[in-house]
Amino acid sequence: MDLTVKYDKEMIDLVKEIRRHVDADLKPSIKLANPDLLYELRDIYLSGNDIVVNALIKEIYVKAGPDWILEQPKEPDEDKQLTVKVYRGHRQLIESAPQESEMVPKDSSSEPKKVRMYRGHPIVE
Repeated sequence: MDLTVKYDKEMIDLVKEIRRHVDADLKPSIKLANPDLLYELRDIYLSGNDIVVNALIKEIYVKAGPDWILEQPKEPDEDKQLTVKVYRGHRQLIESAPQESEMVPKDSSSEPKKVRMYRGHPIVE
C-alpha cells in the first residue's frame, strides 16, 4: 500500500506554520520536498513538546486521510497535572503545584488555621 499524499493549499500552509513554530534543529527536515515529511511530523507529535505544533500536526493528519492515523501519546500520570502557561506569547506545559490543602501541615487542634498566600507561598496564621 502506497502512502503518498497530495498536498493541497491548506496543507501547504499548515506545513509552513509548523516550520515557523518548531525548533531550529528540526526545520531542515520539515520541507514539502521531504518524502518522509509525515513520518517526521509524527515523531515531533509524539514528543509532545509544543501544544500549538501538536494541534497543527493533528490538522495535517486529518487532511491527509484515514490512512494516516496518529498514535495517541501516553496519558500523563494522574498524580501529575499539567497546565498550560502563556507568557509573552510563548506557551509552556508546567506541572501543577499541589493544592493548598496538601501543602499545609495537618494540625491536631480543632480550630482551622487561616491560610493566605504571600508571593506564591502559603502562610499559616
